[in-house]
Amino acid sequence: KFEDLAERDIALKKYESSLFGVLYKNLGKAPKKRTIRLNEQFRMHPAIGNFISSLYYDNEVKAGMKDQELKKSHGLTINGLKDKVMVFCDVNHEQGYEKKGIGKSRECEAKRVMSLVKDIMSDSEGKDLSIGVITFYAAQRDLMFEEAEKMGLANRVPSGDYEIDDSVKATRDGREKFRIGTVDSFQGKEFDIVILSTVRSNKFDHYDTRKAYGFLSLANRLNVAFSRAKKLVITVGDAKMFSDDYAKKYVPGLYEMCTNITNESYGGRI
Repeated sequence: KFEDLAERDIALKKYESSLFGVLYKNLGKAPKKRTIRLNEQFRMHPAIGNFISSLYYDNEVKAGMKDQELKKSHGLTINGLKDKVMVFCDVNHEQGYEKKGIGKSRECEAKRVMSLVKDIMSDSEGKDLSIGVITFYAAQRDLMFEEAEKMGLANRVPSGDYEIDDSVKATRDGREKFRIGTVDSFQGKEFDIVILSTVRSNKFDHYDTRKAYGFLSLANRLNVAFSRAKKLVITVGDAKMFSDDYAKKYVPGLYEMCTNITNESYGGRI
């Protein structure tokens, strides 16, 4: 038991870093420098790269490719996504809160995510773009698979699990075309478009980080989610959750996506 929330958060912080992160931090304090950080990225649009660099890498990582902005353009013609790189899709609490319980899920958000997938795949420029749908919660992953099955994009196998339908498994050049999963299953992956389902929409006081935001407050996992995208990131969630000073402190990446990024020429809200 802890006397207050601050004490609890300090204790829990110790469990939020990976072993690599702990080693890197400790070696960085050594008398003789024993760490090095790569400072160029070639995967993603510079707007996404700069966003991630400012949040997680002290602005040290820059785009390393000539004309990277042009080469990482998705070309979609959909209203709200055309010429955009980072978009927040607001599914407000009036459409439904998250489902209570250990496994967090939000049906209205799952439906919205899959409608975005359908729109992108139906766009004339989206037929060969790869799409990764990421969430932090297994229950939400399963809900989105259920919606994908209704659309003919996934199938339930005898074991009860789901698999992506053959029609959308691969792009014409052999890349993985469509994946739905929790953030851990996306380690080492990359997709042209990433859609992040945040799930959390509740009435908890936002200063109680664990109850209000849960896994979303883990910066390393948000970093993985955002950095899987090459051309477009769409964050789907309840904007009210990510718009106040508590969000700015505890989930800064989502706060930026929901507020400041939407005002940039490459950002938007739908």
